[in-house]
Amino acid sequence: FLAEKHFNESRMIKTEECVAALYHAKSLYYLGKYQKALDILEPAKLWCEKNLSWCASPSFEPYFFAALSYNKKGNRQKALFHLKIFLEKAKDSKYLEEAKKYQKLWKD
Repeated sequence: FLAEKHFNESRMIKTEECVAALYHAKSLYYLGKYQKALDILEPAKLWCEKNLSWCASPSFEPYFFAALSYNKKGNRQKALFHLKIFLEKAKDSKYLEEAKKYQKLWKD
């Protein structure tokens, strides 16, 4: 709970800070708080891509974690949509192989 409080405080100072938002959302995802993660990831997708265009992979990771969160919430269609975007754009991500596995698994 303390970590979430600090993430919220840091994100209030700079509302469009991609890295803080991504780590906050990832933490929420791993805690099983999928909707809270999505509440952060949805707006972060656009401004991370815009503000981190110099660094391809992290700017697209919100799509990957949104896909995972949508899947956990039972929305496979939205999960696959976000995975597709991630796979098209994040050519050098550390999550690339994992995303390909999920895409194949979820399509079947």
